[in-house]
Amino acid sequence: MRTKILLLCAVFAVTLAAPARAGQVSTEEIDEPAGPPERRGPGKGMGAGQGAAEEREALDFIRETAPEMQDEFLRARKERPAAFRKRLRHMAPMLKDPETREVLKRQVKLEFQVKRLTGEMRGAKGEAKEAVKKELAKALSDQFDAKLELQVKRLGKMKDDIAELEGRISKRKAQKSEIVQKRLAELAGDSEPWDW
Repeated sequence: MRTKILLLCAVFAVTLAAPARAGQVSTEEIDEPAGPPERRGPGKGMGAGQGAAEEREALDFIRETAPEMQDEFLRARKERPAAFRKRLRHMAPMLKDPETREVLKRQVKLEFQVKRLTGEMRGAKGEAKEAVKKELAKALSDQFDAKLELQVKRLGKMKDDIAELEGRISKRKAQKSEIVQKRLAELAGDSEPWDW
């Protein structure tokens, strides 16, 4: 399920946006609040001021990578703010890593190339259709490779996180006696509060 997050950028606005309408959404709308705030418990949000900064970063990424997606991105932000913020929280960490960002760019461009070629293929006949079909097969192969690369990067990050967590756990196990004694002293009022 979490691997679907890797496909997020390519389908970000498309999956959130309502069916296309005639009007365009202005780029100034990014400064408007994205609907009512979500009610979440402590520590669950993006933090003070992070939401707007991450929205801007995502919009800049969309403008740079697939400008044709920008209106859908802004429309989704306005019409489905809760779903928009949820997707944004998953997308933001991927945009911070330069290598992952480059793979995402390639994947988004390939997604639009696949959509364009699919439309062309449906309208083509004979040799023209076969030529487009061949080009579409290459684009799909490249898109598959980009998606796989994102998954490999995500797995590597998870392994790094697990190794870091294992290190912290080992350290805490080795310091168990000291930690328990300090916590006991803290609860008994014999010392200053300590990071439990």
